[in-house]
Amino acid sequence: MVSSTILGFPRIGPNRQLKKYVESYWKGSTTLEEMVNNTDELRLQNLRVMKENGLDILPVGDFSLYDHVVDTALMFNIIPKRFREHFESELSSVYSSNANGEYEKKSLYDVYFALARGIGDNSSKDITGGGLPSLEMKKWFNTNYHYLVPEISEETEFKLIHHDLIKQFVEAKQLGYVTRPVVLGPVTLLYLSKIEKAALHEHNRVEKYSLVSSLVPVYSELLAGLEAVGCKWVQIDEPILSTDIDEEISKCFFSFYNSFKSSLESRRKANSLGNSPEKISVILTNYFGSYSQNFKLVSTLPVEGYHFDLFYGKADLNEDVISGIEKDKVVSLGLVDGRNIWKNDISGSASILKYFISKFSPENIWISSSCSLMFVPYGLGSEQGKLEKRVLDKLAFATEKINEIKQIKDSIKNFDASAEGIALESISNSVDSDLLQSVLFNDESPELNRSLDVVERKKIQDSLYNLPLLPTTTIGSFPQTTEVRKYRQKFKKGEISKEEYDGFIREKTSKCVKWQLDLRLDVLVHGEYERNDMVEFFGENLSGFTTTSNGWVQSYGTRCVKPPIIYDDVTRLNQMTVDLTVFAQNCANKITKTEKNKVKGMLTGPVTIIQWSFVRNDIHTSKVAEQIAYAIRDEVLDLESNGICMIQVDEPAIREGLPLRPKDQELYKKWAVNSFKLSTSAVKNGTVIHTHMCYSDFNEIFDLIKKMDADVLTIENSKSDLKLISKDNNFGEKYSGGIGPGVYDVHSPIIPSKTEIRSRVNKLLEVFDKELLWVNPDCGNKTRTEEQVDLALKNMVSVAEELRGKI
Repeated sequence: MVSSTILGFPRIGPNRQLKKYVESYWKGSTTLEEMVNNTDELRLQNLRVMKENGLDILPVGDFSLYDHVVDTALMFNIIPKRFREHFESELSSVYSSNANGEYEKKSLYDVYFALARGIGDNSSKDITGGGLPSLEMKKWFNTNYHYLVPEISEETEFKLIHHDLIKQFVEAKQLGYVTRPVVLGPVTLLYLSKIEKAALHEHNRVEKYSLVSSLVPVYSELLAGLEAVGCKWVQIDEPILSTDIDEEISKCFFSFYNSFKSSLESRRKANSLGNSPEKISVILTNYFGSYSQNFKLVSTLPVEGYHFDLFYGKADLNEDVISGIEKDKVVSLGLVDGRNIWKNDISGSASILKYFISKFSPENIWISSSCSLMFVPYGLGSEQGKLEKRVLDKLAFATEKINEIKQIKDSIKNFDASAEGIALESISNSVDSDLLQSVLFNDESPELNRSLDVVERKKIQDSLYNLPLLPTTTIGSFPQTTEVRKYRQKFKKGEISKEEYDGFIREKTSKCVKWQLDLRLDVLVHGEYERNDMVEFFGENLSGFTTTSNGWVQSYGTRCVKPPIIYDDVTRLNQMTVDLTVFAQNCANKITKTEKNKVKGMLTGPVTIIQWSFVRNDIHTSKVAEQIAYAIRDEVLDLESNGICMIQVDEPAIREGLPLRPKDQELYKKWAVNSFKLSTSAVKNGTVIHTHMCYSDFNEIFDLIKKMDADVLTIENSKSDLKLISKDNNFGEKYSGGIGPGVYDVHSPIIPSKTEIRSRVNKLLEVFDKELLWVNPDCGNKTRTEEQVDLALKNMVSVAEELRGKI
């Protein structure tokens, strides 16, 4: 009998309850006990929904209060020194607890949220700043989910410090559910972690992976504990296998999984948690792409099963891979797309399933999602009657995808593998025949290039605008306060008129402009109060898009986004940002009685709109990018013709979209870069084009960034402590445009001190030409309070003015 399962389920709940429960605890509105009870019920509700929709095997351990990577780090005691010292007494009680984890639970929750959010030592009236910075945040492979980067040092002592995963398994078992615990794999954990330089010898990266031997005891202890309570299968996620791994990482895989099996066997002989009636089995899970050449390694590892992402890893549908699978192994087939929202081709999926049934025993086949369903919304229930029927009929969210898995399983009930010959059809990954005819693949097109290079353009721009050294600005958004959200909801519900809503937005914009002038910022923004989200806003103003009522997905922690859906050809319906941007410019001129003020137009670039939307899959993505680029181009030109001389076209997701394997990257780089250039290159040489990027390894895409030909690049930098553009990387020597590396982290409630900002700017001045350097935060201010933004920007501007005077 074929089994049905998924790799994970959305954590946030059908109505973003996770956000409400956790944030109310942070605010002190609810107690820890209330938060734990509420989130536990949400976790159990997920199990009920999965079972009711027809799954045979349910995942446990996929639920998280913030991030599954920091969950794993904390479980194995990967706690940076600054937090260990701060929580010394609390952690001592954890370390001395017994195997059942009998300790004061609050202590670990405090550590957990400190790792995620940092700890501020500033009061509301104190602008000296300081505190303990949170863990760095980066994109989870090529998705828009952000994970927290574990920090490992010489002092890190790997050990299992809590047994919550075991408790969750037991709880689910007692409720009658057949479950499979989910654990982030050791090699991927190391791959995602950063190692303090002191822990390395001459920066030798091999040292990082040599630490895997220290992880063997903690993983074997965890699995021995699960085995002792009757767990039959555990899912170990190793999505690093969807990348091209090198020899050192291959050795790391081989070393860990062989040593781990030996360690687990030793524990069985003297298992203090009891005698297991059945040995636990491991299914190794890869997703976001194919195993490709890595499967030769994987097939030698002592695991009992493999998961295949057959939606984004169709390259594994070949005889070389399939013939390498031993017949007694379990194969998990990721036939349902875990990353997009279009309905499954049930008959096509059934054909693939039938092929595997002809090769393997049905008892050893699982039908699954390609990856966790955390990347799609919870369910379509709240969209009934709200989305256009022709769109709604094509969609499947998480709960519907579970039902699709059941449909695939049911479709082969009467299939007789012995009676029917099944041939594996080749999967074509060829580029559309007409694809290269697009303007995005013609580098010489005049539509893609400005008449002067960035150095010559800067001379013209300097003469026009006379900005000071170290000009200060922000990335765009200002706080989306409760008042702003309430007005937006009232307008959507029809409780206030469009005139009332527009009047409120103009009032907020005017106050924001005055606020920035009082702060003495050099280049202003309009605050983006009219935008619910930097992508959804444009989706509401372009044809070919639709937006959902409740289609939320997790971006990081409790931050959720509601991606629009691109279902048809895209065009601009009308001007989208011109009116408010010009209004803000006029407000600034009126307040100062001068026309020297500069307000940036704020737009989102085509690649980011694509990456942060659910995109149609019936044409190549580059064609969608070209359509969006022409729409943004029209808006850019309208801004310019209305007197806006600085225009920011954000592309924070351009690194995120980069395919995981180098052989697939060149095509993407070409259309991604050229879609940005198509959006921006029609302006005059005196118009300053800004762009913004965040949470990426920027040195990996330096050539891509340079080819974008922006006049000013603002870039996340402080949360990663300047490492991405340090002096060692020669970024400053190679980049000729204006550059604004962020000088403080906006995703933490900590107010940055002047000392901290000054230190960062001084380090940046060692790397970048003072004539090119801008001073700005890491990212937009949308998620912070007005008070936090005010204090942080006061410190930032003060430091810039101080250093400007010294220079």
